[in-house]
Amino acid sequence: MFDVGRSYSMPIPGFRAIRPDQAAPAPSRALRADGTLLACVAGRTSAILPVPIGIRAAAHRIPKDSRTMIRNLRNTLAASAVAALSTLAAMSGAHAAPTLTAASVFSTNSEGNNWNGLFWNTLGKPQEAALSSPNPAPDRWNLYLRDPVGGGFVNRGNDTETSIALTLAPGTYTYALYGESTGPMPVEQHFVLNLYFGGATAAPALSGLFGSTCPTGNCPAGHPNGLDLLGSSGAPEAGAVSRVVDGMTVTLSSFDWVRRSGTAGAQDDVVWPHWANDAPYSNGSGTPDYIGQFTLTVSAAAVPEPATIPMLLGGALAVYVTSRRRRMR
Repeated sequence: MFDVGRSYSMPIPGFRAIRPDQAAPAPSRALRADGTLLACVAGRTSAILPVPIGIRAAAHRIPKDSRTMIRNLRNTLAASAVAALSTLAAMSGAHAAPTLTAASVFSTNSEGNNWNGLFWNTLGKPQEAALSSPNPAPDRWNLYLRDPVGGGFVNRGNDTETSIALTLAPGTYTYALYGESTGPMPVEQHFVLNLYFGGATAAPALSGLFGSTCPTGNCPAGHPNGLDLLGSSGAPEAGAVSRVVDGMTVTLSSFDWVRRSGTAGAQDDVVWPHWANDAPYSNGSGTPDYIGQFTLTVSAAAVPEPATIPMLLGGALAVYVTSRRRRMR
């Protein structure tokens, strides 16, 4: 089957066929018919290494396009390794804490479809003008956040101080919500809280529904006809109350929004449509407010174990081998 003394090439990267009487101008290797690996450097034999029978047989069975196959396999594994390591590094490395940069509350039905036209946001007039340009700014009523522990307002007025930027390290955060009201609402009235992170304004990251069908306010709101940050309809809600933001899992644990009127122990008239309870308007507008609160829980996102990385690479290899076999058949 083989000629004695003749070398047979092993068509894999780094190996090249040579004859015993032929000098190799550069380092090369050859698989001999007797199962030895002949290494030549500058035309001289430097080593003869035994090659297992299984490898010899496999080498002679590799098709002509083996170089392409091996190159594709190498590229696939390299890409999978980079992706896996990048994912691991992104999830296990240092992350900037999520920053809550905008919030809005609006009236809906029990399905989260906007209804009755009530709307509050944490944007002052300059921010609304910038987002609505070149159209006129809507100048919606403002949503004011208050620290229930310290008692101070997080935002105020109807200008740049109306916006928020709350950095959320791991922990639990509760903020009171205040907004001007217009009068009693139907019993079936519901409300949606949209939360925006990292300066995003196009779509909320979290949306919670509050009302008689969800008194805890942590039901995911995902209706396609919600209101955007400027109060325009047709904006989809997030459909989630928990999401990974900047490497942290942020969860809306609770939300409520109720018109207070003479409720014992509650400050029922604190804000104006465009002003928090600050001088010179520190006595309320004369109309009972909507007062509620929301709670966020922030925790580190789950990081895959290092042992799962070989599994990811093995999966990529299995997919490649399977597709290769199908093409060869």
